[in-house]
Amino acid sequence: RRAGLSLASSAAETAAPTSLALPSQPPSAMSGVCPFAATANLRVASLIGLSSNVRAVDWVSGGLLVTADASTSLFEVGAAADARLNRVWELKGPADDGLACLAEAGAAELEGLTYLASPVSSGEVVALVSGSPDRALAWSTPVTEVCAGPPLLSGPCSMLQNAVFSHSQNGTLAALSQRDGRLLWAWEPPPADSNASDPATQSGASSEVGGSDGLLADDGDMVILASCERRAASCTQLVRALSVRSDRASVRWERALDGAGKGCACIGAGPRQPRLARGWARFDDGSEGWSIVASSDPCTLADGQPSNGTVSAFDELGGRLRWAHALPADVRCSRAQPGLGSQLLLVCTAGSEPDATPVLLALDGAEGTRRWSLPLAPPPELGLCGSAGLGARCRVLVGTSQPALSADGVLFVLAAIVPQLFGATAPSSCALLRYATRPSLGDAASSPLLRALSAILLGGECNSDWLVDSTGARPLVRLRADGTLAVAAGRSVWLLAPRNACSDVDCGEHGVCRNGTCFCTANYLSKDCSQPYSPLRAEWPVWIGLGATVSLLCALFVCVLGVYRSFLWVKFRLQMLSVRHAMEGRGYSSHDSHDSHALSFDGGHRQRGAPFLPPQPRSDPESGSSVATGSVTSLLD
Repeated sequence: RRAGLSLASSAAETAAPTSLALPSQPPSAMSGVCPFAATANLRVASLIGLSSNVRAVDWVSGGLLVTADASTSLFEVGAAADARLNRVWELKGPADDGLACLAEAGAAELEGLTYLASPVSSGEVVALVSGSPDRALAWSTPVTEVCAGPPLLSGPCSMLQNAVFSHSQNGTLAALSQRDGRLLWAWEPPPADSNASDPATQSGASSEVGGSDGLLADDGDMVILASCERRAASCTQLVRALSVRSDRASVRWERALDGAGKGCACIGAGPRQPRLARGWARFDDGSEGWSIVASSDPCTLADGQPSNGTVSAFDELGGRLRWAHALPADVRCSRAQPGLGSQLLLVCTAGSEPDATPVLLALDGAEGTRRWSLPLAPPPELGLCGSAGLGARCRVLVGTSQPALSADGVLFVLAAIVPQLFGATAPSSCALLRYATRPSLGDAASSPLLRALSAILLGGECNSDWLVDSTGARPLVRLRADGTLAVAAGRSVWLLAPRNACSDVDCGEHGVCRNGTCFCTANYLSKDCSQPYSPLRAEWPVWIGLGATVSLLCALFVCVLGVYRSFLWVKFRLQMLSVRHAMEGRGYSSHDSHDSHALSFDGGHRQRGAPFLPPQPRSDPESGSSVATGSVTSLLD
């Protein structure tokens, strides 16, 4: 490609998009609540009210940059203990100028400069010094007479380095120098009779663009633009790829997303531009690469027939249609969020039916098939909806903003919950719905199940009508690396921060708290680091104490056993001594006869071999008692 080979694509594929049915009930395997440690301790730390409706939020080095209809403000985030939003500066513009802008909003930051569309003057791109408390302006360049979208920055591998691309509502694309804002070149949409690669765009003259969005592709050498061009009799939703060079830009491929290329009727402001995303996938033919995923809105065709919205995927380099799905009637989907592997996550609105429920949808990036889907139910934390609460009938409303996906696989969806109790509609509440889209430890990585996590009730003013009518594609939930989240809806901006585990822990002057545990300095111990170290109060390891205790018990047992056995021996000796005295008191005497080997009892002779002969009682003339000679003989034996 870089050697100059032509990659001009052929005409757009005419294959009809397949229908994508959305379920009415969630699969049983995807129900239930599962705790997720990385995002389970979020709290609403700050709430800011704006003078106009918010359009985009972006994290920059100086804090949180909030772009509204008529102003742009920079808020700095306080310390982790309070995490408050404090306004640093604000740029105000005409109120009617911002409301008429249909281009996307946002900012980009690189090498100490923050690039954004000026809220003061339409069509002007400004570069501010990042982190400057006094809105230090580096440069300002007017690009067009209509409002401009968020700037795009070329990458380090791009053929046109150090460039800022600004796409405007009228479809133009301008390249500016990042250093001084000098205009390098400008590109305008081609007229209808130009040699476009898509015959669907060759009818009528392009006069106005109803909206614009863009993204960088191919290492910054290509800009993908989405627009809705007003032609002679219709409004056409287009996706156009431009190859950028140092001195010009040229159309590489162009695709129309309206049914059969007829174009939509220009009713009111007309349909919005398609919402673009970029995802990596491995295809059936063994190849792999980037695809451009476009979500288009339903509309009424120029001939009066209704046309459903679609979700389509195109090859990034050649524009070849990979797959396309037609959505149900009156349903539109958000910008796709690339997820685990090659899956694409989208939030699809419910349409105008009162009982319709928005759906969280996961598509395969290679084939476009549905992996799983789940209706977005009201959170039980609200306490009003369903049988678990007051029995109110609640409706979940979402917009078309891109859902946010954290590094640990938690998907954040901004929704408005509208309760209806006894026929009356209660004030809506904004909630941040959370879903785990990746398998936890122990689950099979090949079959991730969707798990509903606990929702976060935001509080404050929630404009449900704004959330439904807003057709912006950029995410209204922004995550930062330290776990802080910025959420915007209507005229409110919320800051969510992790709960401080050390808020109730006092480590004194000799310790530091980390995640709820005190780490003591040298020579201090205990849980609150208040006790100085002493060898006498040193805490021994458990196994040493256990071993010493067992040893002492064994020694005590041996001592007690020895004393007891000694007591038994003394007792036995005392008993034998009393027997001896008793025998002597009864006049016992013995004579050994070495000749006859016999025992003599006062003249009476009996053989030793017969000790148990019947005793011969004998009267003692002195004591008057009778001694059984057989018993004494047995005792002596």
